[in-house]
Amino acid sequence: LGPDAQAMSPQSRIIQLFDDGLHGDGKANDGLYANLLTNTQQPGGYTVKLVALGRDNTGEDFLRYASVGFNVRPRAVYLWNSDLNTALDYQALLQANGWVVDLLELKYVPKYNFQPYNLIIIGPETGFAYDFDDPEAAAVLMQWNKPFLGLGLGGAALFQAFDLYIGYGHTWFSSNYRVYPVEPTSVFWNEPLYIPINPKDPRVTLYPHGLSELGVYLPRARAGVTPVAREERNEVHYPVILESRKTQEFAFWGYTAGPKAMTPEGRKLLVNISHYLRR
Repeated sequence: LGPDAQAMSPQSRIIQLFDDGLHGDGKANDGLYANLLTNTQQPGGYTVKLVALGRDNTGEDFLRYASVGFNVRPRAVYLWNSDLNTALDYQALLQANGWVVDLLELKYVPKYNFQPYNLIIIGPETGFAYDFDDPEAAAVLMQWNKPFLGLGLGGAALFQAFDLYIGYGHTWFSSNYRVYPVEPTSVFWNEPLYIPINPKDPRVTLYPHGLSELGVYLPRARAGVTPVAREERNEVHYPVILESRKTQEFAFWGYTAGPKAMTPEGRKLLVNISHYLRR
């Protein structure tokens, strides 16, 4: 079966192929060998190296090698309460940019297994002000050490329940649809989608017209808090901002309107933030 498994890297695994009808190989003793590779929850590229040895029908020994590869996309779950259309819009945007996205109604959260997910997205209609719509769901979500992307009021309400600085208590309502990139060379504006920024006028339009948004008040640098986009008309409020807590990342997108209302630049920024969180 090849070299000792302990001599291989921690990301490698040796599996044996069977022709017994019990390992995805079809009928027993039909000459087709197979097995199931089940530990593929980690997104990224996988390489499968095959080794076959034996004796053919003429009695000659043989040794054959083959190599194939495949990719596993990262998986996100989008929590919604009453606005399925916006949920479907986010699902379409992210799935067109490298994700697999499942939609989950908020009431099913308490008994749901979030282990397979690389990102949990909170719909904008799942809360208002200081109140998340389902306190039991908030308590359950708090137990999962996963990255969160909170959208609009719902995201602000959940982050308030998590006692984060970027929760509702440090926000105000405004109508800034253009923003200043805090650090134009950062990954948020460049990876995986490049967002061109004019040095003479670095403002980026996230939405084509004025929309109500929540900006987080950040008058000075704060440990663990990373501002991404600053309001056009205010120097201390940020509608796109992140916070780190130990090994966990949280990102706040202060707008309620979904991807269909965004500009191409707005959609790119949202996608970039989603991929940053999964890392």
